[in-house]
Amino acid sequence: MAFAHHSEHEFARFLDYYRIRWVYEPVSFPIGWEGERVAEMFTPDFYLPEHDLYIELTTMKQSLVTPKNRKVRLLRELYPDVNVRLLYRKDYQQLLAKAGYSAVEVQNLRKQDIGGIVISPVELETRVRALARKISRDYAGRSIVLVGVLKGITFFLADLARQIKVPFVIDYLDLRRFAGAQPRERVRIARDIDYPIEGRHVLLVEDIVNTGLTLDYLLSELRLRNPASVEVVTLLDRPTRRLVEIPVRYVGFQLPIDYVVGYGLDYRELYRNLPFICTLRASVYEIDALAAAKPRIAEPEKPSGAPILPAPGPIEPGARLQRLLGWMARQDFATVSAGDPSLLSQAEEIVIESHRRLYELQGRAWSKPIAYRWLRFEDPMPVARLLDGVKKLRRRVASFNPDAVEKACMDAVKDGFSY
Repeated sequence: MAFAHHSEHEFARFLDYYRIRWVYEPVSFPIGWEGERVAEMFTPDFYLPEHDLYIELTTMKQSLVTPKNRKVRLLRELYPDVNVRLLYRKDYQQLLAKAGYSAVEVQNLRKQDIGGIVISPVELETRVRALARKISRDYAGRSIVLVGVLKGITFFLADLARQIKVPFVIDYLDLRRFAGAQPRERVRIARDIDYPIEGRHVLLVEDIVNTGLTLDYLLSELRLRNPASVEVVTLLDRPTRRLVEIPVRYVGFQLPIDYVVGYGLDYRELYRNLPFICTLRASVYEIDALAAAKPRIAEPEKPSGAPILPAPGPIEPGARLQRLLGWMARQDFATVSAGDPSLLSQAEEIVIESHRRLYELQGRAWSKPIAYRWLRFEDPMPVARLLDGVKKLRRRVASFNPDAVEKACMDAVKDGFSY
Protein backbone atom coordinates (compact mmCIF):
# COMPACT_ATOMS: atom_id res chain seq x y z
CA MET A 1 0.00 0.00 0.00
CA ALA A 2 1.23 3.49 -0.88
CA PHE A 3 1.22 6.01 1.96
CA ALA A 4 1.32 9.78 1.55
CA HIS A 5 4.02 10.19 4.19
CA HIS A 6 6.65 7.93 5.74
CA SER A 7 5.21 8.62 9.22
CA GLU A 8 1.94 6.98 8.09
CA HIS A 9 3.83 3.89 6.98
CA GLU A 10 5.62 3.80 10.33
CA PHE A 11 2.32 4.13 12.19
CA ALA A 12 0.73 1.34 10.10
CA ARG A 13 3.62 -0.97 11.06
CA PHE A 14 3.13 0.08 14.65
CA LEU A 15 -0.55 -0.93 14.50
CA ASP A 16 0.33 -4.23 12.83
CA TYR A 17 2.86 -4.93 15.55
CA TYR A 18 0.13 -4.72 18.18
CA ARG A 19 -2.43 -6.52 16.00
CA ILE A 20 -4.77 -3.55 15.81
CA ARG A 21 -6.86 -3.70 12.63
CA TRP A 22 -6.83 -0.51 10.56
CA VAL A 23 -8.14 1.03 7.34
CA TYR A 24 -6.12 3.70 5.57
CA GLU A 25 -7.98 6.90 4.57
CA PRO A 26 -11.38 5.17 4.71
CA VAL A 27 -13.71 8.13 4.15
CA SER A 28 -13.72 11.88 3.48
CA PHE A 29 -15.93 14.22 5.50
CA PRO A 30 -17.18 17.52 4.01
CA ILE A 31 -16.28 20.35 6.44
CA GLY A 32 -16.65 23.50 4.28
CA TRP A 33 -19.18 24.72 1.72
CA GLU A 34 -19.60 27.56 -0.76
CA GLY A 35 -23.33 27.72 -1.14
CA GLU A 36 -24.38 24.14 -1.82
CA ARG A 37 -21.02 23.14 -3.23
CA VAL A 38 -18.53 21.29 -1.01
CA ALA A 39 -15.42 23.46 -0.80
CA GLU A 40 -13.33 21.55 1.76
CA MET A 41 -12.98 17.89 2.74
CA PHE A 42 -11.18 16.21 5.59
CA THR A 43 -9.88 12.64 5.27
CA PRO A 44 -8.52 11.09 8.50
CA ASP A 45 -5.41 8.99 8.02
CA PHE A 46 -6.61 5.82 9.74
CA TYR A 47 -9.76 4.16 11.02
CA LEU A 48 -9.57 1.50 13.77
CA PRO A 49 -12.80 -0.52 13.43
CA GLU A 50 -12.42 -2.47 16.68
CA HIS A 51 -12.43 0.81 18.59
CA ASP A 52 -14.58 2.91 16.22
CA LEU A 53 -11.81 5.51 16.19
CA TYR A 54 -10.43 7.78 13.46
CA ILE A 55 -6.79 8.83 13.73
CA GLU A 56 -5.18 11.85 12.12
CA LEU A 57 -1.39 12.04 12.37
CA THR A 58 0.55 15.25 12.68
CA THR A 59 4.17 16.15 12.22
CA MET A 60 6.20 18.14 14.70
CA LYS A 61 5.97 21.31 12.55
CA GLN A 62 3.60 23.78 14.17
CA SER A 63 2.75 25.27 10.74
CA LEU A 64 1.10 21.96 9.84
CA VAL A 65 -0.33 21.15 13.25
CA THR A 66 -2.47 24.31 13.45
CA PRO A 67 -4.48 23.67 10.21
CA LYS A 68 -5.08 20.07 11.24
CA ASN A 69 -6.31 21.20 14.64
CA ARG A 70 -8.83 23.44 12.87
CA LYS A 71 -10.05 20.61 10.64
CA VAL A 72 -10.42 18.19 13.56
CA ARG A 73 -12.35 20.85 15.53
CA LEU A 74 -14.72 21.42 12.57
CA LEU A 75 -15.20 17.67 12.13
CA ARG A 76 -16.19 17.25 15.77
CA GLU A 77 -18.63 20.17 15.57
CA LEU A 78 -20.26 18.94 12.34
CA TYR A 79 -20.21 15.22 13.16
CA PRO A 80 -20.49 14.86 16.95
CA ASP A 81 -20.94 11.07 16.73
CA VAL A 82 -17.60 10.61 14.99
CA ASN A 83 -14.79 9.63 17.33
CA VAL A 84 -11.58 11.23 16.06
CA ARG A 85 -8.14 11.80 17.58
CA LEU A 86 -5.31 14.07 16.47
CA LEU A 87 -2.21 12.09 17.27
CA TYR A 88 1.32 13.33 17.93
CA ARG A 89 4.27 10.96 18.25
CA LYS A 90 4.32 11.50 21.97
CA ASP A 91 0.71 10.32 22.10
CA TYR A 92 1.46 6.76 20.90
CA GLN A 93 1.40 5.41 24.43
CA GLN A 94 -2.01 7.05 25.04
CA LEU A 95 -3.37 5.29 21.98
CA LEU A 96 -2.11 1.99 23.36
CA ALA A 97 -4.00 2.65 26.57
CA LYS A 98 -7.22 3.26 24.65
CA ALA A 99 -6.65 0.10 22.60
CA GLY A 100 -6.28 -1.99 25.74
CA TYR A 101 -2.52 -2.02 26.20
CA SER A 102 -2.28 0.39 29.10
CA ALA A 103 -0.27 -2.09 31.19
CA VAL A 104 2.71 -1.68 28.90
CA GLU A 105 5.30 0.54 30.53
CA VAL A 106 8.92 1.03 29.71
CA GLN A 107 10.05 -0.29 33.05
CA ASN A 108 7.69 -3.27 32.79
CA LEU A 109 8.12 -4.44 29.21
CA ARG A 110 10.70 -2.98 26.88
CA LYS A 111 10.05 -3.32 23.18
CA GLN A 112 13.37 -5.12 22.68
CA ASP A 113 12.31 -7.77 25.22
CA ILE A 114 9.42 -9.12 23.17
CA GLY A 115 9.35 -10.89 19.85
CA GLY A 116 5.82 -9.73 19.03
CA ILE A 117 2.19 -9.87 20.07
CA VAL A 118 0.90 -13.40 19.56
CA ILE A 119 -2.69 -13.04 20.77
CA SER A 120 -4.35 -9.63 21.11
CA PRO A 121 -6.89 -8.64 23.80
CA VAL A 122 -9.71 -8.80 21.24
CA GLU A 123 -8.70 -12.31 20.16
CA LEU A 124 -8.49 -13.43 23.79
CA GLU A 125 -11.92 -12.06 24.62
CA THR A 126 -13.50 -13.60 21.50
CA ARG A 127 -11.99 -17.04 22.08
CA VAL A 128 -12.79 -17.14 25.81
CA ARG A 129 -16.43 -16.31 25.03
CA ALA A 130 -16.53 -19.13 22.47
CA LEU A 131 -15.07 -21.62 24.95
CA ALA A 132 -17.60 -20.59 27.60
CA ARG A 133 -20.49 -21.02 25.14
CA LYS A 134 -19.32 -24.55 24.24
CA ILE A 135 -18.84 -25.49 27.90
CA SER A 136 -22.30 -24.16 28.74
CA ARG A 137 -23.86 -26.22 25.94
CA ASP A 138 -21.97 -29.40 26.86
CA TYR A 139 -22.93 -29.15 30.56
CA ALA A 140 -26.50 -27.93 30.08
CA GLY A 141 -28.70 -29.18 32.93
CA ARG A 142 -25.70 -30.03 35.12
CA SER A 143 -23.50 -28.16 37.56
CA ILE A 144 -19.71 -28.23 37.43
CA VAL A 145 -16.69 -27.69 39.64
CA LEU A 146 -14.09 -25.41 38.06
CA VAL A 147 -10.67 -26.31 39.44
CA GLY A 148 -7.98 -23.78 38.58
CA VAL A 149 -4.28 -24.66 38.67
CA LEU A 150 -2.51 -21.64 40.20
CA LYS A 151 -1.22 -19.13 39.27
CA GLY A 152 -1.21 -18.70 35.53
CA ILE A 153 -4.96 -19.29 35.16
CA THR A 154 -5.93 -16.24 37.24
CA PHE A 155 -7.18 -14.00 34.43
CA PHE A 156 -8.29 -16.81 32.12
CA LEU A 157 -10.41 -18.47 34.81
CA ALA A 158 -11.99 -15.17 35.87
CA ASP A 159 -12.97 -14.24 32.29
CA LEU A 160 -14.13 -17.77 31.48
CA ALA A 161 -16.26 -18.10 34.61
CA ARG A 162 -18.07 -14.82 33.90
CA GLN A 163 -19.26 -16.22 30.57
CA ILE A 164 -20.33 -19.74 31.67
CA LYS A 165 -24.12 -20.04 31.97
CA VAL A 166 -24.48 -23.24 34.01
CA PRO A 167 -24.19 -23.44 37.83
CA PHE A 168 -20.64 -23.93 39.08
CA VAL A 169 -18.34 -23.62 42.06
CA ILE A 170 -14.69 -22.54 41.85
CA ASP A 171 -11.79 -24.13 43.68
CA TYR A 172 -8.03 -24.00 43.31
CA LEU A 173 -5.01 -26.18 43.71
CA ASP A 174 -1.33 -25.32 43.64
CA LEU A 175 1.66 -27.44 42.69
CA ARG A 176 5.26 -27.63 43.76
CA ARG A 177 7.93 -28.98 41.48
CA PHE A 178 11.02 -30.89 42.56
CA ALA A 179 14.07 -32.24 40.75
CA GLY A 180 13.17 -35.87 41.27
CA ALA A 181 14.76 -38.77 39.45
CA GLN A 182 11.54 -39.77 37.71
CA PRO A 183 9.17 -37.40 35.85
CA ARG A 184 6.19 -38.20 38.08
CA GLU A 185 8.26 -37.47 41.20
CA ARG A 186 8.90 -33.88 40.11
CA VAL A 187 5.47 -32.49 40.98
CA ARG A 188 3.30 -32.62 44.09
CA ILE A 189 0.08 -30.91 45.18
CA ALA A 190 1.01 -28.18 47.66
CA ARG A 191 -2.44 -26.64 48.07
CA ASP A 192 -5.37 -29.03 47.59
CA ILE A 193 -8.96 -28.23 46.68
CA ASP A 194 -11.45 -27.71 49.52
CA TYR A 195 -14.63 -28.72 47.72
CA PRO A 196 -15.53 -32.46 47.64
CA ILE A 197 -15.74 -33.64 44.01
CA GLU A 198 -17.07 -37.18 44.44
CA GLY A 199 -19.95 -37.61 42.03
CA ARG A 200 -19.44 -34.11 40.58
CA HIS A 201 -18.47 -33.01 37.08
CA VAL A 202 -15.00 -31.46 37.27
CA LEU A 203 -13.49 -29.08 34.72
CA LEU A 204 -9.76 -28.61 35.28
CA VAL A 205 -8.63 -25.15 34.10
CA GLU A 206 -5.02 -24.86 32.87
CA ASP A 207 -3.10 -21.94 31.43
CA ILE A 208 -0.85 -24.00 29.15
CA VAL A 209 -0.25 -27.68 28.38
CA ASN A 210 3.26 -28.68 27.26
CA THR A 211 4.63 -32.17 27.86
CA GLY A 212 1.45 -33.33 29.60
CA LEU A 213 3.36 -34.87 32.52
CA THR A 214 1.97 -32.45 35.10
CA LEU A 215 -1.55 -32.69 33.74
CA ASP A 216 -1.37 -36.49 33.67
CA TYR A 217 -0.40 -36.47 37.35
CA LEU A 218 -3.24 -34.10 38.24
CA LEU A 219 -5.88 -36.07 36.34
CA SER A 220 -4.84 -39.33 37.99
CA GLU A 221 -4.99 -37.67 41.45
CA LEU A 222 -8.44 -36.20 40.82
CA ARG A 223 -9.85 -39.46 39.41
CA LEU A 224 -8.94 -41.24 42.65
CA ARG A 225 -11.66 -39.10 44.28
CA ASN A 226 -14.41 -40.65 42.11
CA PRO A 227 -15.81 -37.60 40.29
CA ALA A 228 -18.63 -38.16 37.80
CA SER A 229 -16.30 -36.84 35.08
CA VAL A 230 -13.06 -34.92 34.66
CA GLU A 231 -12.35 -32.77 31.61
CA VAL A 232 -9.66 -30.19 30.80
CA VAL A 233 -9.89 -26.68 29.40
CA THR A 234 -6.61 -24.92 28.59
CA LEU A 235 -5.96 -21.47 27.28
CA LEU A 236 -2.83 -22.53 25.37
CA ASP A 237 -1.65 -25.87 24.03
CA ARG A 238 1.67 -27.03 22.58
CA PRO A 239 0.91 -30.51 21.21
CA THR A 240 4.34 -30.75 19.53
CA ARG A 241 5.94 -30.97 22.99
CA ARG A 242 3.65 -33.71 24.27
CA LEU A 243 5.38 -36.62 26.01
CA VAL A 244 2.20 -38.12 27.50
CA GLU A 245 -1.01 -38.52 25.54
CA ILE A 246 -3.76 -36.84 27.55
CA PRO A 247 -7.28 -35.78 26.59
CA VAL A 248 -7.73 -31.99 26.41
CA ARG A 249 -11.36 -31.32 25.55
CA TYR A 250 -11.32 -27.53 25.26
CA VAL A 251 -8.37 -25.62 23.78
CA GLY A 252 -8.14 -21.88 23.38
CA PHE A 253 -5.10 -21.52 21.12
CA GLN A 254 -2.32 -23.76 19.85
CA LEU A 255 1.12 -22.19 20.09
CA PRO A 256 4.60 -22.86 18.69
CA ILE A 257 7.54 -23.37 21.03
CA ASP A 258 8.18 -19.70 21.76
CA TYR A 259 8.25 -18.56 25.37
CA VAL A 260 5.14 -16.44 25.95
CA VAL A 261 4.00 -14.14 28.75
CA GLY A 262 0.96 -12.03 29.56
CA TYR A 263 -2.69 -12.63 30.51
CA GLY A 264 -1.58 -14.49 33.63
CA LEU A 265 1.54 -16.12 32.19
CA ASP A 266 4.76 -14.95 33.77
CA TYR A 267 8.50 -15.00 33.70
CA ARG A 268 9.93 -14.72 37.23
CA GLU A 269 6.46 -13.50 38.34
CA LEU A 270 6.60 -10.56 35.90
CA TYR A 271 4.39 -9.71 32.89
CA ARG A 272 1.24 -11.44 34.23
CA ASN A 273 -0.72 -8.18 34.00
CA LEU A 274 -0.22 -7.68 30.26
CA PRO A 275 -3.64 -7.74 28.55
CA PHE A 276 -2.25 -9.65 25.54
CA ILE A 277 0.00 -12.68 25.07
CA CYS A 278 3.41 -11.99 23.57
CA THR A 279 6.65 -13.83 22.97
CA LEU A 280 9.62 -13.16 25.20
CA ARG A 281 13.01 -13.07 23.55
CA ALA A 282 15.46 -15.79 24.57
CA SER A 283 18.00 -13.14 25.54
CA VAL A 284 15.79 -12.05 28.46
CA TYR A 285 15.62 -15.34 30.32
CA GLU A 286 19.09 -16.55 29.36
CA ILE A 287 20.72 -13.35 30.66
CA ASP A 288 18.49 -13.34 33.75
CA ALA A 289 19.35 -16.95 34.49
CA LEU A 290 23.05 -16.18 34.41
CA ALA A 291 22.59 -13.07 36.55
CA ALA A 292 20.49 -14.99 39.04
CA ALA A 293 23.09 -17.68 39.59
CA LYS A 294 23.86 -17.56 43.31
CA PRO A 295 26.83 -18.98 45.23
CA ARG A 296 25.96 -22.39 46.61
CA ILE A 297 25.54 -22.74 50.35
CA ALA A 298 28.72 -24.05 51.89
CA GLU A 299 28.65 -27.79 52.45
CA PRO A 300 30.57 -29.76 55.08
CA GLU A 301 34.21 -30.03 54.21
CA LYS A 302 35.27 -33.05 52.22
CA PRO A 303 38.74 -34.52 51.87
CA SER A 304 40.86 -32.34 49.62
CA GLY A 305 41.75 -33.37 46.14
CA ALA A 306 39.97 -33.67 42.81
CA PRO A 307 36.81 -35.79 42.68
CA ILE A 308 37.44 -39.39 41.77
CA LEU A 309 35.60 -40.33 38.59
CA PRO A 310 34.43 -43.84 37.88
CA ALA A 311 36.08 -45.50 34.94
CA PRO A 312 34.30 -44.45 31.77
CA GLY A 313 34.23 -48.01 30.48
CA PRO A 314 32.88 -48.65 27.00
CA ILE A 315 30.38 -45.73 26.98
CA GLU A 316 31.07 -43.59 23.92
CA PRO A 317 31.21 -39.77 24.31
CA GLY A 318 27.82 -39.11 22.72
CA ALA A 319 26.05 -41.43 25.14
CA ARG A 320 27.91 -39.88 28.09
CA LEU A 321 26.96 -36.39 26.95
CA GLN A 322 23.34 -37.48 26.56
CA ARG A 323 23.38 -38.87 30.10
CA LEU A 324 24.95 -35.64 31.39
CA LEU A 325 22.25 -33.52 29.71
CA GLY A 326 19.56 -35.75 31.19
CA TRP A 327 21.01 -35.05 34.63
CA MET A 328 21.26 -31.32 33.89
CA ALA A 329 17.57 -31.23 32.95
CA ARG A 330 16.66 -32.27 36.49
CA GLN A 331 18.75 -29.54 38.12
CA ASP A 332 17.96 -25.93 38.86
CA PHE A 333 18.76 -23.81 35.80
CA ALA A 334 20.97 -21.49 37.86
CA THR A 335 23.18 -24.45 38.78
CA VAL A 336 23.87 -25.59 35.23
CA SER A 337 24.36 -22.02 33.97
CA ALA A 338 26.72 -20.91 36.77
CA GLY A 339 30.48 -20.76 36.53
CA ASP A 340 32.89 -19.90 33.75
CA PRO A 341 32.57 -21.86 31.61
CA SER A 342 29.17 -23.14 32.71
CA LEU A 343 28.03 -26.71 32.13
CA LEU A 344 25.42 -25.34 29.75
CA SER A 345 27.95 -23.46 27.64
CA GLN A 346 30.30 -26.46 27.59
CA ALA A 347 27.53 -28.78 26.39
CA GLU A 348 26.45 -26.28 23.76
CA GLU A 349 30.02 -25.92 22.46
CA ILE A 350 30.37 -29.71 22.19
CA VAL A 351 27.11 -30.02 20.25
CA ILE A 352 27.94 -27.10 17.94
CA GLU A 353 31.41 -28.53 17.25
CA SER A 354 29.95 -31.98 16.52
CA HIS A 355 27.48 -30.39 14.11
CA ARG A 356 30.36 -28.59 12.35
CA ARG A 357 32.34 -31.84 12.00
CA LEU A 358 29.32 -33.60 10.52
CA TYR A 359 28.89 -30.87 7.90
CA GLU A 360 32.60 -31.01 7.02
CA LEU A 361 32.46 -34.76 6.53
CA GLN A 362 29.49 -34.29 4.20
CA GLY A 363 31.24 -31.50 2.31
CA ARG A 364 28.58 -28.93 3.19
CA ALA A 365 29.07 -25.26 4.01
CA TRP A 366 28.71 -24.60 7.74
CA SER A 367 28.26 -21.57 9.98
CA LYS A 368 27.15 -21.05 13.58
CA PRO A 369 23.79 -19.52 12.56
CA ILE A 370 23.05 -22.73 10.62
CA ALA A 371 23.75 -24.79 13.74
CA TYR A 372 21.66 -22.52 15.96
CA ARG A 373 18.71 -22.67 13.57
CA TRP A 374 19.08 -26.46 13.44
CA LEU A 375 19.00 -26.50 17.25
CA ARG A 376 15.83 -24.36 17.33
CA PHE A 377 17.75 -21.69 19.22
CA GLU A 378 14.59 -19.79 20.09
CA ASP A 379 13.51 -22.67 22.37
CA PRO A 380 13.28 -21.37 25.98
CA MET A 381 14.45 -24.74 27.35
CA PRO A 382 18.13 -24.84 26.32
CA VAL A 383 18.98 -28.13 28.06
CA ALA A 384 16.07 -29.93 26.38
CA ARG A 385 17.10 -28.33 23.08
CA LEU A 386 20.67 -29.60 23.44
CA LEU A 387 19.52 -33.06 24.52
CA ASP A 388 17.37 -33.29 21.42
CA GLY A 389 20.33 -32.15 19.33
CA VAL A 390 22.60 -34.84 20.78
CA LYS A 391 20.00 -37.51 20.01
CA LYS A 392 19.73 -36.34 16.41
CA LEU A 393 23.52 -36.18 15.98
CA ARG A 394 23.98 -39.68 17.40
CA ARG A 395 21.40 -41.02 14.95
CA ARG A 396 23.50 -39.47 12.18
CA VAL A 397 26.67 -41.08 13.62
CA ALA A 398 28.32 -37.76 14.40
CA SER A 399 31.49 -37.73 16.53
CA PHE A 400 31.81 -35.91 19.84
CA ASN A 401 35.00 -34.51 21.32
CA PRO A 402 35.84 -37.05 24.07
CA ASP A 403 38.12 -34.64 25.96
CA ALA A 404 35.45 -31.91 26.08
CA VAL A 405 32.81 -34.42 27.22
CA GLU A 406 35.20 -35.70 29.91
CA LYS A 407 35.82 -32.19 31.23
CA ALA A 408 32.09 -31.38 31.33
CA CYS A 409 31.38 -34.60 33.22
CA MET A 410 34.18 -33.86 35.71
CA ASP A 411 32.75 -30.39 36.36
CA ALA A 412 29.28 -31.88 36.84
CA VAL A 413 30.55 -34.44 39.36
CA LYS A 414 31.30 -31.53 41.69
CA ASP A 415 27.56 -30.81 41.73
CA GLY A 416 26.47 -34.39 42.30
CA PHE A 417 26.48 -35.95 38.83
CA SER A 418 27.28 -39.64 38.78
CA TYR A 419 27.88 -41.64 35.64
